[in-house]
Amino acid sequence: MTRAASWCSLRTAVAAGVLAVALTVASWAQAPEVHLAAIPEFVTVAPGTAVRVAVRIDVPTGWHIGWMNTGESGLPTTLRWREPPDFSPGGAVWPVPEWVEDASRITHILRDTVYVLTPFTVAPAARAGRAELTADLMWAVCSEGHCYRQHGSVRAVVRVDRGLAGRGAAGGRNPAWAPVAAAAGALPLAGEGVILRASAVPEGVRLEISGLSEAPPAGAPVMWFPAAEGQTVLKVTIRVARGTISLTVRPRDVTGAPPGRLVGVLAGLLVRQGTATSRALTVDVPVELAAR
Repeated sequence: MTRAASWCSLRTAVAAGVLAVALTVASWAQAPEVHLAAIPEFVTVAPGTAVRVAVRIDVPTGWHIGWMNTGESGLPTTLRWREPPDFSPGGAVWPVPEWVEDASRITHILRDTVYVLTPFTVAPAARAGRAELTADLMWAVCSEGHCYRQHGSVRAVVRVDRGLAGRGAAGGRNPAWAPVAAAAGALPLAGEGVILRASAVPEGVRLEISGLSEAPPAGAPVMWFPAAEGQTVLKVTIRVARGTISLTVRPRDVTGAPPGRLVGVLAGLLVRQGTATSRALTVDVPVELAAR
């Protein structure tokens, strides 16, 4: 369920159809339809446990939307949850984006079927009964010189069963979760046992990673997608010493008040978490100041 809104002309033009030269006023006939769905991993949960909810965004063929940080132009796709007091959301996990580059700008985009995963913690004292989790989204869908700003909401329903307490986290996996599980390899993982450390150095911010299932060789390139607004993908060469990988990114990739946090996605590593395997790692770590 989407609604298109009108936009004024953009001040900058981007090649390769990433954004429009001028954004046409959208009409119901012109705007492509983007379908949304919310899929809970379990339809019944026990108090004191957790449940993941996937938002599926079906982008029409030939069109794309922005990542959570679109880079040097465009509008990011945003996701906001409205949940009952007994449910606490964690950080949303976005897929690794593509990047499109022209002579002067780099933009991060998503195409086709997009899954965004959000974990929820259920309070130990959660009341029994039906719980509704509503996701509100905004995005711009773009193709061949035209973009349309759209928004929509979608709802997942989960039932809290206090009788499950002590007998397992849930009453069976939702059959609709199967395609989400199949797409897990495209989602970055935190990685069980992976240790991250970021520190300020004269040339930028050094990120050290230890505990990976399989480390790439020294000199291998990886792709860094920062979450910091307006910053772009960076190809980085890694160093390996005593099982620890290190790489250096730009100071402007740090978010928040100094010394800030290094937040983003690192693509090109092998990461395992339980039964899931991915080539991308979620990064969210405080930046340590150099010792004086």
